[in-house]
Formats: sequence, structure tokens, C-alpha cells
Amino acid sequence: LITIGKRIVYTIIICIALLFIALGSMWCLSSHYKLYGVPVLNYHQVNDKYHSALTLDVAQFKKQMEYLHNEGYHTISLDDLYAYVTEGKELPDKPIVLTFDDGYIDNYEDVLPILESYDMQATIFMISDAVNTKRFMSINELKTMDAHKFIVEGHTNHHSILTRIDPSKLDDEIKGGKDHYINKNTNEDEFCEHYRHDEALLMAQSKSISKARGNNDKQKIVEVK
Repeated sequence: LITIGKRIVYTIIICIALLFIALGSMWCLSSHYKLYGVPVLNYHQVNDKYHSALTLDVAQFKKQMEYLHNEGYHTISLDDLYAYVTEGKELPDKPIVLTFDDGYIDNYEDVLPILESYDMQATIFMISDAVNTKRFMSINELKTMDAHKFIVEGHTNHHSILTRIDPSKLDDEIKGGKDHYINKNTNEDEFCEHYRHDEALLMAQSKSISKARGNNDKQKIVEVK
């Protein structure tokens, strides 16, 4: 009788363990980001003309996006990610963030059509004083991107290394030169309402700078928002 009782107990324990494993596997498959985090892919240039360590061939980029699409990944914005981190907002299965630094013209010419074909969204961090210059996007091209699931954010005013510039210049550098694109006649530009800094990015900038210079500078950065 004792042996039979032990077998029953062992069987129950095994069944419970298998149940937890099954439920755990189902939870991981549907909400794996809660365990493993949300991947953020960062790109710069995507073209077949100008090659550097920051350049990806168009075919390679398309193959990567095709893979993400076929594997069921869903692109989200940094605002979505920030809301998840700070408020516990639910995200779609297999969430992923796509970002593009600097604002190269190939983001408009080559990246936009590919992402549109897969109904994907992305964030562009634009260097303010590079707008309307050679190999970078114009203000009109940025507006087009903004209208096609691309969120345009600031990437500093002059692309300076924030930890190496005079603290008195941080205000102007972090604002990203948004004021440069306001119509001086009307003092308005609807696009500028979208051309802003992401909260998560600003916090990251503040944190890195405060580590390098002390807590006093952290308060200065936060006040820039």
C-alpha cells in the first residue's frame, strides 16, 4: 500500500510539473518578450553606392526584413516600448523596434519602399543641421517619411558627442534644432510637433551624461524636454 501511495504521489507531481511546463511554453511563445526583452535593431545607411562600416546593401536589408515578416515579428514604436517598460503596456507577439540614425537619403529612397511592402514602421533619428544637405534627407522628404509610419526624432543638433562638449551647449545640442524648421512667417509647422525627442532616448542621454559629469548635469538635461 505504501508503494502504491508513493507511485500515486509521484504521478501527481509529474503531471503537475508537465502542466507547468506546457503552460510555461505556451506563455513564452505568446509573450516571450516579457522574459527575453524587446530587440532594437539599429541601422544607418542602406544602399549600393556608398559603403562604410555603417552601410548595409539593399538586398541584405530586404532579406532581413523579409525574415522578420515571415517569422511573425511586429514592429513597434519607441513610444510603445517606453509605455511597456514604464506602464506595463501589452505589446504584440514578437515585438521589435527598427531605428535609423543620422537621416541619410537612402532611408527615403531604399528603406521606405521595403518597409512599406511589409507594412512595417520605424524611427529615424535625424541630425538637425544635416537636413537639406547632400546625402541627407530634406525637410519635405522627412515629412513624407513621417506620413508613412516613420517617426522622426532628434539626433542632436550637430551630432556632437554630448559628454565632450561644454555643458552650456547641451541645451541647444539636445533640442535637436527643432526651431530651425518652424516657419518664421507663421511661427508654426505641424511637422515640428512630431519632430521631437523620445522620452526613453532623453532619459538615456541624461543617464549617460550624468554618469560622466555628476548628478547636477542630469537635472539640466531633464529640463530640456
